[in-house]
Amino acid sequence: MSDDELNAFDKRLKKALDLGKRLNMSANPKTGRLSSRTNL
Repeated sequence: MSDDELNAFDKRLKKALDLGKRLNMSANPKTGRLSSRTNL
């Protein structure tokens, strides 16, 4: 992998983590755990 590819992958990973955190907090603010299975 080139540096550009690694940087793009890193950015996507960070975006996914940020999105996951936001979903966690909105889904279950008390525990902060991902509870998408029960919420779907």
